Amino acid sequence: PALLFDPQVEGRIDLFGTDPPIGIMHPLDYQEITTMLPCGGRIYLYSDGVYEITTKSGDLWSWDNFAQLMREEIRKGAGQPEAIFQDIFALTQADRFEDDFSLLSLDFV
Repeated sequence: PALLFDPQVEGRIDLFGTDPPIGIMHPLDYQEITTMLPCGGRIYLYSDGVYEITTKSGDLWSWDNFAQLMREEIRKGAGQPEAIFQDIFALTQADRFEDDFSLLSLDFV
């Protein structure tokens, strides 16, 4: 899910949908979900390659690990995509990502 961080609330809001990823099945009608975006909030959109990594210790990292890292980044006042990329890359076993790494942040001011 996309991750929404609201500066007025501790923690994150996971923007889950129940439909399959776009492009998996065709044709398909998708449900529409609406949420209010808080002023000062930040949304992260990302590919699965951001969190499906093998760590230096040989463990498979999970979405929960990624979500925790994101919460810690926000708590520190950080959370810029380049810094997140560097933090996750430092955890990887290889000298490159096994899958694509796409991460976009949107700030609402």
